[in-house]
Amino acid sequence: MFISNSLMKIYYYLFIRLTTVNRSLDFARVDRGGARV
Repeated sequence: MFISNSLMKIYYYLFIRLTTVNRSLDFARVDRGGARV
């Protein structure tokens, strides 16, 4: 299956956005005093 270069960039961008959102959520959980799961 052929995936175009632009599509790869879009997926990569979405992946980076998701990981950064998850990281900030983890930090918020820690700041609230909750244990990191």
